[in-house]
Amino acid sequence: MIRIGHALSAGARLACIARRSLPRAPGATLLLLSAIAALAIAGCGPGNDQPLRAVEREEIRGPIRFRLRSELKPARATIGDRVAWRLIAELPRGTAAGPALRDSAPAALEWTERAAPTIRDRRKAAVWSWSVTVRGYDLGAIPLPRVALPLRRGSVTDTLVFPTDTLYVDSLTQAASGEVPAARGPVATELRPIDWVVAAAALVLAITAAIVGLPALRRRRGQRKGNAPSSSGESPEEALLRGIAALRAEAGSLASDVFHERLSTAIRSYAASVTGVPALDRTTRELSHELRRETRVEPEALVELVGLLERADLAKFARHDEWCGRSDLLDQAASLAARLVPPRVGEPPSLPAPGGPDAEGQATKAREG
Repeated sequence: MIRIGHALSAGARLACIARRSLPRAPGATLLLLSAIAALAIAGCGPGNDQPLRAVEREEIRGPIRFRLRSELKPARATIGDRVAWRLIAELPRGTAAGPALRDSAPAALEWTERAAPTIRDRRKAAVWSWSVTVRGYDLGAIPLPRVALPLRRGSVTDTLVFPTDTLYVDSLTQAASGEVPAARGPVATELRPIDWVVAAAALVLAITAAIVGLPALRRRRGQRKGNAPSSSGESPEEALLRGIAALRAEAGSLASDVFHERLSTAIRSYAASVTGVPALDRTTRELSHELRRETRVEPEALVELVGLLERADLAKFARHDEWCGRSDLLDQAASLAARLVPPRVGEPPSLPAPGGPDAEGQATKAREG
């Protein structure tokens, strides 16, 4: 799991690089994705790691301490599989070891010596080791033969007995054994290297697609949503002036935070409709940065829009005193109609028809602006 986590972390970092390079260099991005697949092979594959089981025991004979260890790799096997059995003894330096003595092996166990016993002196102790290969030809637990090691240190002789160990043999499939003993549990199916490669590559590609594609998808959805006409068929300017007229009628009875929240929503909805930027999902600073990149947005109108939103933010979140009367704020917001994004050449301005004294007055102010 640790190796998989490292591979995913590296894949995420490479995906961020792919996001920046994709619009400019598709070929380089393909090479980068190939490198990600190679990383998946190195980081997520099982490699040569196999489960190992070890049994240890310490013996103290007077002032001398002996450590005896039995290792099996892999810890479990199927019928006929080779299992490496290694016996290790840590002895005081200067200790001589005689030939290892073992009991007879069970009939279901095949025994082959891999290497002759060796003893090596290290800084603090001498290490004796012996490696054999065993195969099990019966299901379940097969006891390994007991092994003893004769020692001689000066004129003192002794014999150490290694801890008893057991080889557990599983069938090739659960169906072959008919019933899985409760002590062994289910046999985990190991994935092939190609399975790890395909799964890791698919995961990295999914992360890359999410990082690269989601922002573009959000922009396109925001543009479609912003440019789509309202259900009533009114233009963005008409919707802005209608909302301001309704807010003007209730301005005297609304709390300060409610008034500025509704004013901010009306302005943001208008900006989203005429620019395609999802203004309702952006902070004032984020919206200002995005609108500055839109070539059709008028700089003077943008300065007024951002100023109105900043005043509304102060009133909503900081309970700041209003810098000017509500009527003046509504007049400034209405003056943004048809000014934030001027109509294209040959396209008549879309302003509301007279619908009352307020609406007509706002339309006149917008035209004069």
